[in-house]
Formats: sequence, structure tokens, C-alpha cells
Amino acid sequence: MKQSIGMELSDPVSLKDLAKRHFVSTTTISKILNLLGKELSNNFTDLPQNLCFDEFTSVKNKQGKYSFIYSDSVSHQIIDILPDNKSHTLESHFSKIKI
Repeated sequence: MKQSIGMELSDPVSLKDLAKRHFVSTTTISKILNLLGKELSNNFTDLPQNLCFDEFTSVKNKQGKYSFIYSDSVSHQIIDILPDNKSHTLESHFSKIKI
């Protein structure tokens, strides 16, 4: 089930619809998304030309109510998931990337 959900997370579908499709809660979908984010490699040196990014509600996240996710807009491959959407977290994260 986790693999199936993980495969569909890159599709343009809401978490609510994805949860209905797999007969689980949106909380479960968020947990799987967070789990996949921890497994992603953060060893990148540059970004694709175009990015997609969004915020999503994090369940039991100590750092903030929302997490931040971004991906390649062409391949829809998730690049990273950050634990919160606060400006200092985003600035710190993106300042490590060479432009």
C-alpha cells in the first residue's frame, strides 16, 4: 500500500482523493509523504530550471503546522521535503544550493 501511495504522490491529485482511493485517512497519506521525504537524498548541488512547491499540513510535527515540499516541474520527481514552511528554514535550506 505504501509503495502504491508513494507512486501516486507525484500525480496531480489531492491528498484527500488519494486517501479515498486507497481507503486510508489523509493523516496516513501525510505520514507516508513525510516518510518518503526522510528517505530522499539531499546531496544535490543545483536545482532544475522550474520548480513546483507546496505546503501541506503536518501531523504531529514539532517544528510547525505546515511542511514544505518541492519537486521538478517536468519530471515531477520530489527533490526534498522540509519540516516546516518558515522563512528562516527555507532561506537556510536554499542558501546551500549553488546558483
